[in-house]
Amino acid sequence: GKGGKDSKGKGGGRLPGERPHNRQDIENSIRDLCSANPVVQNADFDWRCRRFLGELKNKDEERFHSALNMLHSSTVEKDRAAVRNWAAYLNTLLRKFDSVLYEELKDKDMQAQGQPKPDKPERPRGLRPMSSAPRDMD
Repeated sequence: GKGGKDSKGKGGGRLPGERPHNRQDIENSIRDLCSANPVVQNADFDWRCRRFLGELKNKDEERFHSALNMLHSSTVEKDRAAVRNWAAYLNTLLRKFDSVLYEELKDKDMQAQGQPKPDKPERPRGLRPMSSAPRDMD
C-alpha cells in the first residue's frame, strides 16, 4: 500500500532532523551567489565544489551559508582575467574554509577510484624502497 513502513520515501533510513541536501537547494544558492556577484559564473562551480557545498549543507546549515559568504567576499573584487582556472580557485577557497571536510571527500574519492584488490600485493615484490640504496658514491 501507499506510505507503508517498507515504502522508500524521502526520509528513509535517517535520524529525525537529519536532512539530505537537496541538489536544487545547492543550485539555487549558487545561482543566487552568481546573480549577486558580477565575477563568479555558474560554470565556475565544478562537481567538487557542488559536492563540497552539499556535504557542508548536510552537516551544518550555518557553515554552508558562511562558506557562500566567504566565496562571495573573496571573489567579488577579483578581476576575472586574474584567475586562470576559476573552478580550481573556488575549490582552493573551500579547502581553506574547511580542510577537514575537503580531505574527507578527497579520501572517499581515492577509495572509490583505486581500492587495492585483496589478491594483489600493494607493490611488486623484489623492489626495495629507494631510500635503502646509496644515492651517490664519493
